[in-house]
Amino acid sequence: HKDLRHKVEFLSRLEPFRNLSRAKLQKLAYVTYSRLFGPNQVIVKEGELADHIYFVVKGECIKVKALRCENSIRHVKFETLRIGDMFGEKAMYDNTTRECSVVSESSAQVFSINSMDVKKVVDRRCLNVFQRLVSELPTAQEIRKGLAATTKWESFKRGVVEEVLARKAAQTSTYYLRTQLQTKT
Repeated sequence: HKDLRHKVEFLSRLEPFRNLSRAKLQKLAYVTYSRLFGPNQVIVKEGELADHIYFVVKGECIKVKALRCENSIRHVKFETLRIGDMFGEKAMYDNTTRECSVVSESSAQVFSINSMDVKKVVDRRCLNVFQRLVSELPTAQEIRKGLAATTKWESFKRGVVEEVLARKAAQTSTYYLRTQLQTKT
């Protein structure tokens, strides 16, 4: 009963479920599963079928997107999820695939609910909240575009730092040679 009470209390604080009756929250809690993850464990993987929504209960998780860079694939972190944050909400609308992976950054606990179970329990207002939240999410193309720009910027900064370090090294070795020549004369 304590576990069920904890789930009901947690779910009642989440935006999509705030206006649900206690009876509906309890029904939802019955189909809510608690999962524990150690640091750096994959919770959902990009490309998988999206049929569950998730809520961070404890710890932190990160969203990771695979980007093709030249001849390799780079996994780029682009969002940190904290207690009360939701992911996988697009699963509420169609059989879509995950647009990114989610990995536990620290030890984490998440609640997962099958999207079909949510649809059976909640009312139209709740589904409208989900629809609004999903409409506010960036598209996969927007995420890729933003990450590509960030990756280009990071590459540019890395190039500038390498150039500055190379100049500094050249100046240091020139100074060293001059002092060596002066001490010999």
